[in-house]
Amino acid sequence: MEFLDELEHLATSATYEEPEEDGVSQDPSQGTIKMWQERFGYTYGEAAELVGMATTLKKPTIATTLSPAQARTIYALKLEGPISTPQEIQIVANLPTVPKSYHGSGEEGDADFCKIDGRTRLVIEN
Repeated sequence: MEFLDELEHLATSATYEEPEEDGVSQDPSQGTIKMWQERFGYTYGEAAELVGMATTLKKPTIATTLSPAQARTIYALKLEGPISTPQEIQIVANLPTVPKSYHGSGEEGDADFCKIDGRTRLVIEN
């Protein structure tokens, strides 16, 4: 999987820019295709296909600003996966205190939650 991640990173961030001729710049996708040909030895068709596949992958966009109401909204964050303790929330969100943990149960069984505000949620999502 690391190889595919590296290819995706190269395709989305690396561009090959040739010197401008007569003040006209080349299409960046053509430059990127040429860079892939030169660096990795792909044919034009192979490089174009790989660049096209990588450029169609989109990263989700997350809002970076919150209204006052959104910042004050309280959310219940289920403690699981990479954020499985209140201390991890404190570290990730750079909070001055450890958020209080709550225990609950539902259809899927027992779980632990923490109450977080909108600002903390935004930091965790980013």
